[in-house]
Amino acid sequence: MKKNIIIILVVVIILSIGAIVLSNITKNNKTLSEYDYVLEKETEFSEDPYTGKLPIINLNSSEVQKINNIIMNKYYRCAYGSDVFYYDYYVYKDILSLFIRITHVDGTEYGDIEYLVYNINVKTGKELSNSEVLKYLNISENEVDNIITKRLNDYYDIDTMKGYLSFNDYILSIKYSKDNNKLVILDNNLYVYTTFKLTSSLVNDYAGNINEIEIKKGLN
Repeated sequence: MKKNIIIILVVVIILSIGAIVLSNITKNNKTLSEYDYVLEKETEFSEDPYTGKLPIINLNSSEVQKINNIIMNKYYRCAYGSDVFYYDYYVYKDILSLFIRITHVDGTEYGDIEYLVYNINVKTGKELSNSEVLKYLNISENEVDNIITKRLNDYYDIDTMKGYLSFNDYILSIKYSKDNNKLVILDNNLYVYTTFKLTSSLVNDYAGNINEIEIKKGLN
């Protein structure tokens, strides 16, 4: 008799734990509001204006867990160093778009900039590629490439650049930018962020002015 009671209690406990886990999974993947998809975690560096709070993606998947580990490592490297950590995010329909900009301070006016962008399907917890994001938004890759090329054309025509940016640099910058662009949705607009790979450090300093390129304003 006692043995049967123990077995029943064990089964009840297991079912209760299962219900709690299932509830959490459902909450993480289906019923969160857009304000709950990214949590701001308090750390000992939260009051530092150059670091702020640690963003944690609040979705339940192995991919998201790996991304959160990467973000945490980058955050604490900034916090214990002198780099600047900034983030923003936006939810467009089923896509959570998280944007992180890390400014590597090198003692000059212009520091190297590193961009981390994660586009995640909030229903599946899967990270989306640029191609998948564009397909979801019904925008062609050629359209994005043409916009990047035009922006760099305009940049190359700036009088101050003609003395510093060689035509070879210009061609390389277009190719590198297209191969390394990072699409992000912010405030219902689509942007591409890119880091330029140029041979002239002076040109790289100026290139910070065009790291952000607007692809489409006002998504449907």
